[in-house]
Amino acid sequence: MSSATTLCVSLALGFAAGLMDYSLALGYDLVVVPTLVLMGVGIGVAIPTALLAQIAASVVYSVVMRRSVASRRGIAIVVCASLSAALFSAWSSRVPPEAIRWFLSALLLLTAATCIYSAWRGCDPLKHADRRLVAPMALAAGAAKGLVGCGFSAVMMFGQLILGVRLGSAVATTIASKIGPALMALIPRVSTGSIDPLLVSSILCGSLLAIPFATKLVDRVPRRAAYVSIAVYSSVVATLIAL
Repeated sequence: MSSATTLCVSLALGFAAGLMDYSLALGYDLVVVPTLVLMGVGIGVAIPTALLAQIAASVVYSVVMRRSVASRRGIAIVVCASLSAALFSAWSSRVPPEAIRWFLSALLLLTAATCIYSAWRGCDPLKHADRRLVAPMALAAGAAKGLVGCGFSAVMMFGQLILGVRLGSAVATTIASKIGPALMALIPRVSTGSIDPLLVSSILCGSLLAIPFATKLVDRVPRRAAYVSIAVYSSVVATLIAL
């Protein structure tokens, strides 16, 4: 693939990932990493490249949407998820690339199953939600981020929706709170993998272009249809990754 083609594809990839992530907080890593792998980019390059682009874009998004971020819940998520991400990212270098592909595929299938369940249930929150579940969910989300470089948003977003958090606040809080865990996941991978500057720049540009569109869609997205679409996407990509 030529540099010009790669630039165009990665720009579109960044826009698609940003549009899905900033409207539902369910897409950035689960779009960028599998797509880069399917494009022929190695796991050791795809994950840190996606992490760096995601961190930069999330910082910009968090500044733009800072009023929608729930600070108390966000701080609890950041602390728990960052510690978990740091621990599991230290182990990630010992996991063979093929095993990471299987983990990624399993994570996509789990996301698909959760989407189908949420669409079937109508995304109704629990009547008596236990807010103490935030910390365990953050630990699980951080573990996924550290080990595979993906999955933080999927775990935390669905967790917050189940607890009855408003969609707009859940999206903004999830994106702002994943900056720390993403950084913890990136640091050890810089020494063991490599980052493609061209991919980072183009994916980041596409992501930033998506912010104004996504922030207008966040409260207008037909959630059930969106979850069904994400479930189909996740199932197809999971199959392709595993092959």
